[in-house]
Amino acid sequence: MRKFCSDPKVMMFLALSFAFFIVAFNIYDLTFDKTQEYVYTKDYISKLEIKKTNLNTATKEELVLLNGIGEKTAEKIIKHREEEGPFESIEELKNLKGITDESFNKLLPYITVK
Repeated sequence: MRKFCSDPKVMMFLALSFAFFIVAFNIYDLTFDKTQEYVYTKDYISKLEIKKTNLNTATKEELVLLNGIGEKTAEKIIKHREEEGPFESIEELKNLKGITDESFNKLLPYITVK
């Protein structure tokens, strides 16, 4: 009885099969352009929904996720809600110590009071 791999025809078949799969995989892989850049139109970008954080309901943990809001500022926002009631408008945030016009403008797209 002969061994499976001692037959030259079997060895040739296995080698050719292996080579075929390697070539087929490389051709498949080359069909995807990994360097393509995507250009988004203003119309597309304007339709993207940005999740806004509600200043009247956000927890401290949610507030500190906002860029420019640290733990102390988050605590001031919560303290304001507890003592003064809910924010009527997002502009009221500027009344808190530590919120500058610049930091407010950076937060503007990400906050709401509704």
